[in-house]
Amino acid sequence: FQSYKQSYTAAGKRAMADAMGQAAGLTGGYGSSYSQTVGEQQYAEYLQKLNDVLPETYAMAYQQYRDEKDDLFNQYSMTKDMADTEYRRHQDDMDNYYRETEYWQGVADTAYDRKWDAEERDYQREQDAYEKKQKSKDNLAE
Repeated sequence: FQSYKQSYTAAGKRAMADAMGQAAGLTGGYGSSYSQTVGEQQYAEYLQKLNDVLPETYAMAYQQYRDEKDDLFNQYSMTKDMADTEYRRHQDDMDNYYRETEYWQGVADTAYDRKWDAEERDYQREQDAYEKKQKSKDNLAE
């Protein structure tokens, strides 16, 4: 708009000066109310042309605003999508970690339980053998 304003204002001033000069030329070089009126009319026509482009410049500015807003929205959406994807990957990694931890905990528990059971069976056998030996001794003593 500022560019249009400067251009139309300068062109209007030139047209006004030209019109006033031509009108003054008709009166022998003297300024008159006629030359003043003609010059102001020329200037007013250029200002009207400026007013005629206002809707166009407004539309262009509004479209630029909307385009910038849409670009920002698209950037935000893309950033949000990337963050969501990264979060889901992190969640998947954590889920895998916990599943693996549970698996190895289960393996360790199973190994511990088997060892414990084996040691308990060995102890029980030793205990049974000892009691059997004791009974044998007791039976011989009687």
